[in-house]
Amino acid sequence: MDVFEQAGWTAVEGFPRPRFEDDVWNLLGIRGRPQHLARCQLIWDFTEIVNPRWRLVVKELALACWAPAHPAVAELARAYRTPRALATASRHRPLCFDWLNWLSGQGVTSLQEVTQEHCQRFFVLRSTIRDREGRRLREASTSHRRVVITAIMDLACYGDLFTRDRYDPDFQPWQFAPPAVVAGLKKPGENTTQPVPDRILRPLLAACLYLVDVIGPHLAELHEQVQARLPRTTGGPGFHRRPTIADMARALEEHRTAGESLTEMVGNQVTTRLAGGWSPQDPLLRVSFQKLANRVGCREFRTSQLTPELRRATEETLTAVGLAKPWGRTVPSVPRADTQELVPWTEPLHTRDVMDVANAVRQAALTVTAALSGMRNSELAELLVGCRRTVEAGPGLVRRSLASKIIKGQELGGLDDEWVVLDEVHRAVALVERLHGNPESGALLFGRTSFHSTHIRALRPLVNGPFGRRLGLAPIPEGQVNLQMLRRTLALELATALTACWPQRSL
Repeated sequence: MDVFEQAGWTAVEGFPRPRFEDDVWNLLGIRGRPQHLARCQLIWDFTEIVNPRWRLVVKELALACWAPAHPAVAELARAYRTPRALATASRHRPLCFDWLNWLSGQGVTSLQEVTQEHCQRFFVLRSTIRDREGRRLREASTSHRRVVITAIMDLACYGDLFTRDRYDPDFQPWQFAPPAVVAGLKKPGENTTQPVPDRILRPLLAACLYLVDVIGPHLAELHEQVQARLPRTTGGPGFHRRPTIADMARALEEHRTAGESLTEMVGNQVTTRLAGGWSPQDPLLRVSFQKLANRVGCREFRTSQLTPELRRATEETLTAVGLAKPWGRTVPSVPRADTQELVPWTEPLHTRDVMDVANAVRQAALTVTAALSGMRNSELAELLVGCRRTVEAGPGLVRRSLASKIIKGQELGGLDDEWVVLDEVHRAVALVERLHGNPESGALLFGRTSFHSTHIRALRPLVNGPFGRRLGLAPIPEGQVNLQMLRRTLALELATALTACWPQRSL
């Protein structure tokens, strides 16, 4: 049985179409799949289930949730009547696997043996979030507890469908009470998602807007220079040969003629040299001979090629032109964020440093886009290169928007829509397009992102470190920041503004 055909999916050309009996279902080829889903969420490896009998059970359950109109499913009293969203199924799968493997660990060999005690013990166990060492971190959210309950109940709701094993026909987990009630979900009230605290929001947005509008254009130009140079170190006539002494002498002469500093090695390469026996006092310790070899079209330089003649010539060149990182040696000045004093927008950088700064600035652009547009994670992931729209709404009036898709609550493939945005968002997206590795129209702009992880590993260290301090950026305090919180913050700000300007008698 073709899984895609039964679920009503079409496949992207070149991707496999899994069969029902396959041990691994590769769902990456689903046309219109949500872009915010991770690869691991779309690779269903049923061999992860310890009991082989239960692998078939989960296959039957998954396909039944995706094909509710199938005759064998339609007659089930408790079956879902609409196809389960791919994102929802991807959240339920690991808990279903976990539940079955936990049963195996308890000595249960057949689903007929499952009791309410098993269900309650597993529910209590998964109601606490723990670290890898098993230490308690916090209570699980109500929504997570509800998914735990659903994973257990689904096997009862679809029991009549299963051919290999099933719960006892008379067993009803929690008497089939609604999972939300069992999980302790209270009636809807105030949104539980908290806004970003003002002490974090202000320096965060100030830094992001500065990085996008002031640093962004200069960084994009430097990034393009780096990208243009990279292919020269990966091919070309004679690239695979080692340089001769004459080749290295020619490279040194080019540096002297142009008055261009020799290239400084990155720190880990210097460490390797020291470990290999180089003296810390050696004047050539930090000189990159590899860059000299690349300059004349050769791939590799070995330390064994460093003859006394080459060493002498290199030391003379080093004395004449000095040593520096390869990128950003001469850059335009920009006003500091605090004093408006003009300073070079960056100090010299290694290639890896340029990529790291670009990664942080992309995160700044994503933060601006999310904070000022209110787009969800799934909607940001659907943005494509070329998504910007500009319409002349009237004399001197311009409306700017972003074309994306609404994913939540929609059928597979989403619903095309546009978000009217501020100029700041339009500029942020334009910058990301310039920093894109594949700036062809139609390529994913952001794709799947780990917002919080990139915030704490890339953006905040850049702003709070030497780069941001030199530019006068206020440090971003530690604290939770995610896309849901940014969306909530915007909603509250809009509500406050609306309340302030709306006639009180009309409220």
